[in-house]
Amino acid sequence: MNLQDAFANLGVDWVPRPIQELLVGELVDGGSRLSFLEAPTGIGKSAIALCYGDLIEAKTCVLTTTLSLQNQYVRDFDVALLKGRANYVCSANGLRASEGICQASRDAEACDSEYYDAREACRTAPRIVTNYAMYLTSLLHHSLPWNSQGGPRRLLVCDEGHRLLDQLTEFETLCLDGPLAKRLGFDDAEGWQTIEDAVTWANYNLDSIEEGRYDAIQYGAQDARLWNTLYHQCTALAKLSVEDQEALIPLQTGKYLQACSLWPRRTSRRLFNSAERMLIMSATLYGGSLLSQILGFDEEEEGGGGRFNAAFHSAPSPFPKHRWPVLYSPRGAPNHTNNDWAGIAEAVHEYVHANRAIKGIVHVAAANQVEPVTRQARLCLECSPYLLLPEPGITRADTLAMFRRRRPGTWLVHYSAGEGEDFKDGQCRIQLIAKLPFPDLGDKLTRLRLEDPGLGKKLYAAMTAAKIAQIAGRGMRHEKDWCSTVILDGNFERLWRWHQDLFPEWFRRLL
Repeated sequence: MNLQDAFANLGVDWVPRPIQELLVGELVDGGSRLSFLEAPTGIGKSAIALCYGDLIEAKTCVLTTTLSLQNQYVRDFDVALLKGRANYVCSANGLRASEGICQASRDAEACDSEYYDAREACRTAPRIVTNYAMYLTSLLHHSLPWNSQGGPRRLLVCDEGHRLLDQLTEFETLCLDGPLAKRLGFDDAEGWQTIEDAVTWANYNLDSIEEGRYDAIQYGAQDARLWNTLYHQCTALAKLSVEDQEALIPLQTGKYLQACSLWPRRTSRRLFNSAERMLIMSATLYGGSLLSQILGFDEEEEGGGGRFNAAFHSAPSPFPKHRWPVLYSPRGAPNHTNNDWAGIAEAVHEYVHANRAIKGIVHVAAANQVEPVTRQARLCLECSPYLLLPEPGITRADTLAMFRRRRPGTWLVHYSAGEGEDFKDGQCRIQLIAKLPFPDLGDKLTRLRLEDPGLGKKLYAAMTAAKIAQIAGRGMRHEKDWCSTVILDGNFERLWRWHQDLFPEWFRRLL
């Protein structure tokens, strides 16, 4: 199969752009077991990944973090989709398939749930799209549903790769929920001060929990989901060896115990070994080598195979930079020691006041920054009606939907709109970064990772750089679109001076 045939084989009338042809050629010719692809919005990373799989004659499995991206693959390409069990219904008991009859007993026959139809389609499909949790859970239990006809799937594509560390960390995190256990009748669940205490409790009560779960699922009880959650928490803890326990860091103790490893390298290694080739792709990948170090891909392979054969590919933006410039215009440098918000609040007011024909977004890093950033605009009788702020009782999704429907001149001020969202065309023409999105040091794991002498500080800067770059792409979605991003936070200067190599190449060309 040649390159033109590979694009024609995507299931739609694709006409590859030169940059896509170049990147696919680099991936194929490189022959690396592990490849990183850092490319901005508009490149067509999904098409590149699927063509890469076809050209190396690989069965391809794409992992995503969101249902919206999974649905985009289904809409744009000829792929089989397998969602998590909770998205399907068990026809035998009427609950979600995650609490289906087959989950309570290994001897139970598969019902006619749509989950099994989707899984069966994956056995023969050349391309599969699923989520990280589904894949990792199946991998843990050695039951990849699309792998029954022999051998590991040859190409594993980790889309939204900038979130791979979070996905692996979440999968390795162990919990034990005391209030949940008490709600289900375990009065001795008073809390745990150590991981060893939690493991002991889980082993002591596991048989009773398994029995309660079995009954709840068999009879279709409404609390089956709760029993299922507690069961999975306890089985994960019960499997821990003494060595495994010593490798964990307790993040929270007491009524709710939570623990994980500092870096999820055990799971990343299993993920890597589940396929013959692996492609990690995103608009932002921490400059390339850092992610390899974090996930342990720069270490020796098991079995004496030498170091991981990794290749990093970076692509420029296909859009003219004048259509989506990133401007640095410092108006204050607030941090934990000062409240230098006045200049930033003034700038926000100026932009809101001067732009009645277009819509914009003001990005902050936390909910408590909304008030100081909008102080002047809220006091202006002309501007305050045009502000859309987060409100208690209104979900993030509803707030963003309201913004998309609002009239020109509307400004959204939010702490969670800079990633995974699409504000194309007139939905957003100006973005203001009022406060750099530094990782939250109130999170214990983030703080402990920062203290790692080898990787901590560099990861902290890389995560911030990635979020800034992600924000820049929210309002520029196609070649005829346009959107300016203005960085108002003066703390950017130091970040850029010391760590500009951690920003994607395409972002450096926009600034």
